[in-house]
Amino acid sequence: MSAFRFSASTVLYGRQPLDKACAELAAVGLHQIDLWHVANWCEHLADGVPTVRKTLRRHGLQLDTLSVFNWPHARLRALLDQMAELNGRALITASAKSDVTVPHFLQQIDPVIRHAESLGVTLAIENHGATVIDSIESMLTLIDLEPSPALGIALAPIHLFNRSESTADAVYALGKRVALCYAWDWGARGLANWKDPARQFIGTGNIDHRPIFEALHATGYAHPVQLFAHGPENWPPARTTAHLRRGLAVAQRLTDTSNSCTESA
Repeated sequence: MSAFRFSASTVLYGRQPLDKACAELAAVGLHQIDLWHVANWCEHLADGVPTVRKTLRRHGLQLDTLSVFNWPHARLRALLDQMAELNGRALITASAKSDVTVPHFLQQIDPVIRHAESLGVTLAIENHGATVIDSIESMLTLIDLEPSPALGIALAPIHLFNRSESTADAVYALGKRVALCYAWDWGARGLANWKDPARQFIGTGNIDHRPIFEALHATGYAHPVQLFAHGPENWPPARTTAHLRRGLAVAQRLTDTSNSCTESA
C-alpha cells in the first residue's frame, strides 16, 4: 500500500470541459482532485457549485483543493465559501509581488484567513519565484507571524529547485503547515518555456522526489500529494492521461520505497 494518496489538477485538461477532465482523472484511478478556476485560462468552477457537485459525483470524485490564482483578495472569501460547499479542504493561491514585505502581505490576507478559520478550511499560499513567498525563509516567516492552521503552504518543488533550495528541507522546517505538496518535476526546457510539459511529470525531470516523500512521511503529512505539470492542457486528452498514469506509477513506487526506508531507519 502506498504511503500517500494522490490527487491531480483539472488544469491538466484545461482546454476541456470539466466533465471530460473528471472522466480522464477518474480513468487514471484518482479519487480526489484539485479544481482550477483561473480567469482566462481554466475556469472549471464557472458553471457553479451545483453543476460541479453533480459532475464530481458522476465520476466518483471528491474535491480536495480549489486553485484560484490571480483573483483579487476581495474575491477569495466567496471562493472559500464555494469550496466549502463542495467539501474541499484548502484554497490554493499565490502571494504578492516581491517588493511587498511578508508582514504587509499577511495584513492583506488577514480577512481571508479569518474567514477560512470560520469555515474550518485552509488558505494555502504557493511558494513561487519572483513573489514575496518564494524561499524557505519567507515561508517560515509567514507561518511564524500567523500561527493559525487556517494558513498553510502549498509547496511547489520546482520553485525551490530553481532557487537551489531543498524541498525536503522545507517539509521538515514547515511540518504540519504544509497544506499541499506537489509532485512536480522540472527539466531544462522549462526555463525556456514554463508551459512546455516535457520533463514536468514526476520521474521525467531533474528533481529527486524520494527525499521529499521521505520528509513528508516523517512529518506525518496526511493530505493527497498532487501530481502536476503545466502545459498538458494543449495536448490531446489521451496523451495527457498516458503521461499522468505513468507519473502516478512513478510516485507510488517512490512513496512505497520512502515509506519502507523511513520505517526501517
